[in-house]
Amino acid sequence: MYRTAYQRGMLTVFFSGGSKPLEIWDTQTKDGYIKRFLDQEIKTMVMEIRGTNISTTYIICPKGNQVLGIHMPFLMDGIKFNLI
Repeated sequence: MYRTAYQRGMLTVFFSGGSKPLEIWDTQTKDGYIKRFLDQEIKTMVMEIRGTNISTTYIICPKGNQVLGIHMPFLMDGIKFNLI
């Protein structure tokens, strides 16, 4: 997917505030759900992935049998946990 793209600075593969945040992602939901909503605490759109088992509710990138082809040396992730 990004093998031939110019890669410098930051490359975003997921942004929950975008218009189509799961466009290049496959989703699996069994005994759970994936939904997007406005988080009142951080005042931005977030993606909630919730299930009874981590192996049955998840997102995976890229879709199908494609390859991301990212050559950048760092991966950054921002996750907010709400433990109930």
